[in-house]
Amino acid sequence: MNCGDALDWIATKNPPQADEIEFSLFGKGRGECVVVHFGNGQWMVVDSCEAAAGRPVALEYFQVLGVNVATQVRLIVASHYHSDHVAGMVELLTNASSASFVTSDAYSGEHFLQLVLGEDSDLLTSQKSSGSIFARLMQIMADRVEAKEIAGPSLWASEGSLVYQDVASGVRVLALSPSAPVVTRSRTSIVKYLPKVGEPERESRPIDPNDLSVALHVETTGPCLLLGGDLYRGANSQAGWQGVVSSRVLPARKCHLIK
Repeated sequence: MNCGDALDWIATKNPPQADEIEFSLFGKGRGECVVVHFGNGQWMVVDSCEAAAGRPVALEYFQVLGVNVATQVRLIVASHYHSDHVAGMVELLTNASSASFVTSDAYSGEHFLQLVLGEDSDLLTSQKSSGSIFARLMQIMADRVEAKEIAGPSLWASEGSLVYQDVASGVRVLALSPSAPVVTRSRTSIVKYLPKVGEPERESRPIDPNDLSVALHVETTGPCLLLGGDLYRGANSQAGWQGVVSSRVLPARKCHLIK
């Protein structure tokens, strides 16, 4: 369903039982948010489109269910930085104060961080671009640990990263992308467009964010989920879904549900 049209459906919902795994997908076409109940009142949110009123659709959903967002949302993932996937992410992460925050390792390069978080950047005060959203998310994480400088996420996710695990409930979330070659290509492509000393600023031409997206394998005691973000068919065997299929760290369990 469209993020903006979701509230009528949300109003009919009851919270899942403690032993129930629940998967909810908001977004049809432009905009997306995936909400997963792991069981025992523990939740994960992947991406964050906004409802019609401009509030993150996940927060609207949790409000109806009576979920304590500050304590029960355990994991938030920003798969990539197209604005329709992260439009509500700042408000969501602010409210989910005890959640781990995970995003793509392709954005962890020193030069990229200097570009969007440097002293001369106005992205920390801007609110419109996906780059400014990234900057504000990093500031939220810094504030949580009282860091004097911009802090990173709880985890930079890449192929094979264990994103989340709860042994007691049998939940395990593994990142399937981006691959190491994609992360390397992302970092070097940004470097190529950074201006040299004395040169005017160049027009930035980053890789399509879809190529950097985090795909997730979510394993529970019941169903197993494959969440693809917006990962596309890659340009070669090491990128996109080709990179996932050829990976040496693929989990053994097959998935019951694929998004």
